[in-house]
Amino acid sequence: MGILGTVAPTLIVVVVLSHFIMLYAHSTALRAMLKAVRPVVVILIAQTAVSMGKKSFPRKATWGIAVAAAILLYFHVHPAIIIVAAMIFGYFAFSPKDNQKS
Repeated sequence: MGILGTVAPTLIVVVVLSHFIMLYAHSTALRAMLKAVRPVVVILIAQTAVSMGKKSFPRKATWGIAVAAAILLYFHVHPAIIIVAAMIFGYFAFSPKDNQKS
C-alpha cells in the first residue's frame, strides 16, 4: 500500500497534464511554454549526469569503461549490449578476490 501512496500522486499529475497537453496540442501558447521548458529539462538532466559522474569515476578503469562506451555508442552499438558488456567486465575487474576460505 505504501508504494501506491508514493506512485499515485505522480501518476495523477502526469495523467492530468497529459490530458491538457493533448487537449491543447495545437495551441501556440502551449507550444511556446513547452519550448521554454526544454532547456530547463536539459539542464536538470545535465546536473544529474554531473552529480552521478562525480561518484561513477573513482578509478582509472572506470574512465576507460566510459571512453569505451562512448566509442561503442558512436559506432551505433546498442546500449543494452554495452551495459551487459560493462556488467561482465565489472564482475571480473571489481569483484573482491576470494583469497580466504570460509
